[in-house]
Amino acid sequence: MSRPDIEELRRNVDQIDQQLVELIGARMQHVDQILALKCLAGLPRRCEEREREILERIRAASRQQGLDPELVEALFKRFFNQASSYPKATA
Repeated sequence: MSRPDIEELRRNVDQIDQQLVELIGARMQHVDQILALKCLAGLPRRCEEREREILERIRAASRQQGLDPELVEALFKRFFNQASSYPKATA
């Protein structure tokens, strides 16, 4: 088996980057739907308990993947903050 070259590895990274962007987009679409439902129900936009549960889960998943849990946690906290600053969701 031949060793991949740098350009091939970079193309693979580029494809993964595209997939990550698509997954983040899909996540934010679902979050927007959740925010719309919360708006209809008169619920607050953020749920600290849910955020804690997510952070615990992603910290464990990060460790299993050999990633820095603090880095991944920081990304998710950014997602939470972004979602809470979205324009007011409507149904």
